[in-house]
Amino acid sequence: MSRILFLLLGSIIIAGRVSATEIPGRIDLPEFEKESLLNGLEILFLPQAEGESHFLLMIRNGAAFDPSDKWGVSWLTANLMKERTESRTPEQLRFDLEQAGAVVDLEVSHDAIIFKGRAPAARIGDALALVADMVVRPVFEEEAFEQMRRQLLEDRRQESAKAEGLTQDLLTREIYGYNPYGHSVRGTPETLQNVTLNDVKIQYRRLFMPNQAQLALEGPADREKLYRSLSRSWGGWVRRKPLPFTFRRASAPESTSILLHDAEGPEAIMRWGRLGIKKGGRGFHALKVLEQYLLLLLPDWADAGSQSQIQAYPEIVTRRMPGHFQLSVKASPEKVLQYFDRFKGLVVDLRAGKIDLDLLEEARGLALQDFRDQLRSRETRMRILLDMTLYEVGAGYVTTFGLRLGRVTPENFRAEVESQLTMDNFVMVVAGPASELADQLRKFGELQIVGR
Repeated sequence: MSRILFLLLGSIIIAGRVSATEIPGRIDLPEFEKESLLNGLEILFLPQAEGESHFLLMIRNGAAFDPSDKWGVSWLTANLMKERTESRTPEQLRFDLEQAGAVVDLEVSHDAIIFKGRAPAARIGDALALVADMVVRPVFEEEAFEQMRRQLLEDRRQESAKAEGLTQDLLTREIYGYNPYGHSVRGTPETLQNVTLNDVKIQYRRLFMPNQAQLALEGPADREKLYRSLSRSWGGWVRRKPLPFTFRRASAPESTSILLHDAEGPEAIMRWGRLGIKKGGRGFHALKVLEQYLLLLLPDWADAGSQSQIQAYPEIVTRRMPGHFQLSVKASPEKVLQYFDRFKGLVVDLRAGKIDLDLLEEARGLALQDFRDQLRSRETRMRILLDMTLYEVGAGYVTTFGLRLGRVTPENFRAEVESQLTMDNFVMVVAGPASELADQLRKFGELQIVGR
């Protein structure tokens, strides 16, 4: 399913804006203490907060390791781990989680697999013992596998039939090519047909190991007691040699790629994108400012159509390997390319140094505010701490974030826009009526019509 969030023009509410003059030179790293088990599992203890304790286990392997003809196997593997363990049936597992007051969620990305959740502070040890049972001692059964795979197949077929999912899949495929980021972590109907239960068992052994994992949790006051408990429940997890992350990086296409999915209806969807940079790479902070700069401009572009018709959202995606920049627009067929024209004109202006300095200052402040908000959130605070290792950005990613935003001057902002954002060699995917859009799209480059 497409995870792009469409933002209704005219409905943006910006509260507590931060000006560039308030950007600090240093942001304090969240407080934590680190311990390690003998098997290599790192544990980050954060201060106990009010109410429930949150926890987050990150496995630093993800769907990038899916075999090319078995995309979706990592997603199936991780989700099956929540079904049955050596000592618990599915019913017992659900009952024990309920008794512990624990909630456990799962996130699978190309770069990592994350088990996250919360439990009453007094029961955090019990909750983490249950998570350990899922991660260290899972049981993969044929019946559960077939049922989950059938459901995922049906979900992916439905998503692929809808314009939102189809355009997102096509965009990432065209941007990344053979790079693993070019496929959905949930696979395709074709690749899921190839996945077997044995593939799941093999993928579990390839990806899940303690020396490739970090566990972040809040509290409790008696950390030594909890550490001993964690040693018992997680200590049996056997360390193994990790897989090398040696994937070939994606390369920008040699020419512009424009795909049109011929689809009738009152609304069209356009997704525009280009290959970008990796997490924390050169120009990262300037692009985060650009993201906010564009968000601030969106309401002013509403004259391209009525506010109820146009929805749009810019996104900077950064990962272990270079990610991408994306603009998504949903509007009536006659308006969607008018919106693209506005974006194209903005890119030309920015590359020429025509920058709204007040807007730039506000965008820097909003980028800082967004980062501060993430540090205030209990879950995303943990995620940022674990991301420092996953993306190899170090503690300086947090402590110098504000300082580096402050260094985004109009000059280097323009330079990064010129480097990263161009109307050459881009990918555009549109879903809408070919009779209305094909001729206009051909003005931007060679057009391929798909879905007929």
